[in-house]
Amino acid sequence: MNIPHLPERAFTPLIDEVIALMPKTRHAENRAKENGSICKVVHTRGTRICVQHLDNTDAWRWIELSNDPDWDIVRMGD
Repeated sequence: MNIPHLPERAFTPLIDEVIALMPKTRHAENRAKENGSICKVVHTRGTRICVQHLDNTDAWRWIELSNDPDWDIVRMGD
């Protein structure tokens, strides 16, 4: 099994960790306006995490830890 290389600044958030999503595209900016950018990690699978938005708990999404086309992940407090 080949494990993809993650950039040095990448980290793997833990389940229940609160993170911030920084939009990189117009689509992501619109989702952040609708649902907020602060999220809680609810699942991890390989190089992806599933997050639930804290402002709208009905909204969730999968995010690639490395090279996600729409989002950068920022650890809260960094």
